[in-house]
Amino acid sequence: MTANRDFTRPFAGAEQELAPPDPLHLGAKGRGVGRVQEWLALHGIDVDIDGDFGPGTERAVVRLQQSKGLLGDGVVDLSTWYALTAPLKAVLAPIDGAGHTLRELVCLYARQHVAQHPREVGGPNDGPWVRAYMLGNGGKVWQWCAGFACFVLAQACAAKDLPLPFAPSFGVPQVARAAKARGRFSADGPAAPGDLFVIPSPSGSW
Repeated sequence: MTANRDFTRPFAGAEQELAPPDPLHLGAKGRGVGRVQEWLALHGIDVDIDGDFGPGTERAVVRLQQSKGLLGDGVVDLSTWYALTAPLKAVLAPIDGAGHTLRELVCLYARQHVAQHPREVGGPNDGPWVRAYMLGNGGKVWQWCAGFACFVLAQACAAKDLPLPFAPSFGVPQVARAAKARGRFSADGPAAPGDLFVIPSPSGSW
């Protein structure tokens, strides 16, 4: 599968993760089932993430449905999917940019994300949160710190109807180079709340 690096649509990964699969039930298999299992795990429900909608997954779905006041029939319909993905939907809620500086908006959006506890599931650097921040990419090699920071910055810029101050990237060294190219890199601290900061590595990178 070819990696997506189209930063002209910074929220495309999140939109893909929110897109509901067809209704799923006992006996279903495939990527849609795996996505359901990932979200069940993120809700603290013990389930194997194997893409196989077996009795264990059905019981997990029923448990989720009952905890959300839904019909506990074990079928992942739209209402169940929306309950599963509600944390991701919450971090996309727009914040009015009026009366806030760009730095303030970065902090507000970052807190909005942290409140939903984004984290990996199903393996290193994987799961719906990682793919949301990384344009749909995920897996062992997709370290997502820069992707997360650029996603939050993109939200803040959108709220102010401003272009990003530098070209976003998945890599920290690339972010540093892009900021330098735009004259937005400062080696003189301290950083202010809402700034992105990078840490130098022993190799001379970031």
